[in-house]
Amino acid sequence: MEDNLNSSSVNKQISKIDKEINILEGKKNKLVDMRLEDSIGKATYEAKYADLVVTQETLIEDRKKLAEISENEKVIKLRLKEFKKTLEQNEVLDEFDRYVFESVVEKVIIGGIDEDGNKDPAQITFVYKTGFKSNINGDRFRPQRKNAKGRHRTDELCSYDNNEVERLIGFGF
Repeated sequence: MEDNLNSSSVNKQISKIDKEINILEGKKNKLVDMRLEDSIGKATYEAKYADLVVTQETLIEDRKKLAEISENEKVIKLRLKEFKKTLEQNEVLDEFDRYVFESVVEKVIIGGIDEDGNKDPAQITFVYKTGFKSNINGDRFRPQRKNAKGRHRTDELCSYDNNEVERLIGFGF
């Protein structure tokens, strides 16, 4: 699960870009020294210096993007640790965390075939990134219908028995 978040490759790319930026900075300094010593002409200096600056700015932008990706991965790893701790302690999740869900679950399949070979539209299958699959019966999660038969039972409609009703009528007349 945590292998999917490979921040070491991002950190390697950041260090590679840092090295390239330092190399470009050294080239810019050498170019300035060559211009000060009149080894190269002004036009050549300005063209090469502009190319180095553009390349360096591109690398700096790439580094910023990679740093942001690295920070996001750290946040997701922290959420994963909290999620893992919650699951290990059998605590109830208060809210849904989409990033953790997407980093753990590869796909969700709605519908399937039961053990008897019949189509079951209420079956929910979670396929995790580790390759593990779990099947859940979706009927358990449906809310009860408003006109469900179990809600309108006659023994629950009135709490009065016949004797109470007759006593109440007897007082009124």
